[in-house]
Amino acid sequence: MMRRVALGAAGLVVLLLAGVAVFLATLDIERYRPRIQAAVQAATGRAVTLGAMRLGLGLTPRIAVRELRLANLPGGTRPDMLQVAEAELELALLPLLSGNIALRRLVLKAPQILLEVVNGEPNWRFAPPAAPSAAPAGPAAPRRPPALDIGSVEMRDAKIEFPGGPPGGVVVPMLDASGRGNLSLRGTLRWGELPVSFDVEGGPLARLLGAAGPAWPLRVRAEAAGARLQAQGTVREPRGLLGYDLELVVEASSLQGLAALTGRPFPPLTSIALRGRVTGDGLAPPTPQAMALTLSAAELAPGVALTRFELAMPSATEMARLTVAGSRAGQSFTLAGSLGPLAPVLAGQPLGLDLAGEHLGYAVAAQGRVARPLAGTGVDVVVTARSAALGQARARIGERGAFFADGAALQDVALEGPVAVGTGALVLSRAPVPGLSGRLALSRLDIDAARAATAAPAAAPAAAPAAAAPPPPAAPDRRLIPNIPLDFSRLPAAVADLAFSVETLRLDARGYRAVHREHVIATQVQVIRVDGAAPFDQLALIGNSDIMRGYKRGRYRDRWTTAVQGEYRTPVRHRIGAVVFAGAGMAAPTLQALEDSRLLPTYGAGLRLQID
Repeated sequence: MMRRVALGAAGLVVLLLAGVAVFLATLDIERYRPRIQAAVQAATGRAVTLGAMRLGLGLTPRIAVRELRLANLPGGTRPDMLQVAEAELELALLPLLSGNIALRRLVLKAPQILLEVVNGEPNWRFAPPAAPSAAPAGPAAPRRPPALDIGSVEMRDAKIEFPGGPPGGVVVPMLDASGRGNLSLRGTLRWGELPVSFDVEGGPLARLLGAAGPAWPLRVRAEAAGARLQAQGTVREPRGLLGYDLELVVEASSLQGLAALTGRPFPPLTSIALRGRVTGDGLAPPTPQAMALTLSAAELAPGVALTRFELAMPSATEMARLTVAGSRAGQSFTLAGSLGPLAPVLAGQPLGLDLAGEHLGYAVAAQGRVARPLAGTGVDVVVTARSAALGQARARIGERGAFFADGAALQDVALEGPVAVGTGALVLSRAPVPGLSGRLALSRLDIDAARAATAAPAAAPAAAPAAAAPPPPAAPDRRLIPNIPLDFSRLPAAVADLAFSVETLRLDARGYRAVHREHVIATQVQVIRVDGAAPFDQLALIGNSDIMRGYKRGRYRDRWTTAVQGEYRTPVRHRIGAVVFAGAGMAAPTLQALEDSRLLPTYGAGLRLQID
């Protein structure tokens, strides 16, 4: 009995296979061309053109198609958005018998894809054709186009072109997509010479083709040149990428390898991390929320290093907070403040900034705005530098050329302090040759005050030596000009056109030299120049307690005075010392007149009492 059942089942299978073989052998595949084209057009709203078709026999019929084309939107730069040299389709047999199209596998070889926006509509946004308007009763409506079901899609050696992309387009050597259950997409591509791997997981394919349903889950992962991107969230309408809400994480050990994406080199930043959330609709700029950009370290230029960089932005409508720390030629600097908001900037509005920092003993503040930040033009920022010893310098800075490519313009320059007081306007040029032009009018320039501001403090009394005492700490660097190497290679080609004037110039140079124990020789040179409409009591004087002591204070006054003095100091007893001095000076209305002016000698001796 069992043997008869087995033989009957085997005969049934053979009969079924024979029937399938006869069906496939007699099947006219060209008869299905209109059905396939109608199914694709019903799903995408675009006309599809199929070239020569060839059927491969088997339980899973295979159809090879040459010259497959999918139409572009009307008005596009090319009539077709998709051209495929050869495509292979594997069809499910049972749906085919019932008149539907079920693609188990679709292989596209060497496809060329054009992505563009035509009259504000992305050509990759597919939609079924609009239903025809109601018409008077007549003949029965034609049969609904067959349903289209897609299993998996493979692309090999594809090329994708779009405005702003790399020359020659983006090459996709391999891409595998699955439409069974939830959408799954994996592959690699080359952006210029940069290889990129990606992995996308979404919701049901039917939602992507326009079917109604809940929010579509989406997860995207990509990696290129050591940089990794992850985005996860939902999309309300995946077909048009409408209503997306994604958590975003971008991490990169360095940005140097990503220069191929923009065609411009990135700054040498390392250990970059960007975290936050983005929302938006379609091609509109995304709306960032709770964004945080950090990097651990970077060397921006030789001798210039960042040790901390943090940029936090709660939302696109709120100010972003910036915190920066680093060093330049071994001298630390800090910068902190606020920028933004970002939303008005993306809409073409100015970027506001309010920053404060410290460098080389100066407290620096920058306040203002950039009218066109994305273009690097319209800079209007007031920069103020303050020093407890040297006073304050202030200027309104504007760019010359986008992103300061040709230099900078400094307006409303103001100096206020013990060293200098004055105003001016300067232009710093970088191209075609470096240069400096403008005017600087100083009402006072006191070189002696500058020396005093950077002079080292008096040394404390020496303590008794201790055994194995550690070496004393290095003296602080109090130079007016810090020890930072400067590049003077372009200096021979530089030009300058600077109108410089000083109303009051003061130079007081002093030197001390020990000759024997506490015996000291002291020298002093003083030059004072007063210009402009200075009142009588503001003219340069000869005679004071420091130099030219043999003359009554103010005995000689003029616009130019110069004096030189030397003295010998020797201790007498305890806190009492003796001094012998001699000097000479001159006063004249001009520098040239000093040569013919009367030489005023002075000499004398006295006692010195140490009271501290």
